[in-house]
Amino acid sequence: LLFSHAPSREWTNKWFVPGDATRNCEVAEALLTHTQATTSATTLPVVHVSDDRQRGATFGERFVNALADGFAEGYDHLIVVGNDCPELGAVDFAAVAQTLHAGRPVVGPTPKGGAYLIGLSRTHFSAEALRALPYQTTAFFNALQTHLVQHVGHAPVVLAPRDDLNSRADLRRFLRQRAPAGVAAWLVAHLRFLLRARNREHRLRERRLAHQHLAHPLSGRGPPLRRR
Repeated sequence: LLFSHAPSREWTNKWFVPGDATRNCEVAEALLTHTQATTSATTLPVVHVSDDRQRGATFGERFVNALADGFAEGYDHLIVVGNDCPELGAVDFAAVAQTLHAGRPVVGPTPKGGAYLIGLSRTHFSAEALRALPYQTTAFFNALQTHLVQHVGHAPVVLAPRDDLNSRADLRRFLRQRAPAGVAAWLVAHLRFLLRARNREHRLRERRLAHQHLAHPLSGRGPPLRRR
């Protein structure tokens, strides 16, 4: 289950390229394309729940309703991912599915206390309890683990931590390191191009402004003239 905003809305929540709405949206589009390609490469059916299929006033409500709708469609197990984890290709989705079939939930943590993957079975699902979790906070992962221990009876299988991208700082930090396993080369190259292009335009604009010699509008004087 791919739970995400459309790029046209994602960029309004996450400023990957501050001050440049066009390139910000292009970064969101690249991440979504990467996620769609990654999930499509598995042997599992993929359900994409974008803005037009989400219901609820808060993130938690929309997320829990997406799970409820997935189980209502007849799926007994759901592996939920977002569109902001560039390392998603390193996940062994077949192994995650086998773990769910064996009765264990699966979670993939991020370094900031979030989760890039949540695997739940129908028997693990409690809408009321899940809706009360502190979504989009650094306390989410620990709260999710506690919830699963209390409602499932044992701790979930925890995958390797992986970064997600939520800001310009996250994007720049990711691009400074060597691309880890599971990250498509085209994604890294495209993100670097978008960031370089933005930086180049910013430097050119600053250079143009530095060469403009304008008088103060209230001074009554013209711009300085060069003596011959």
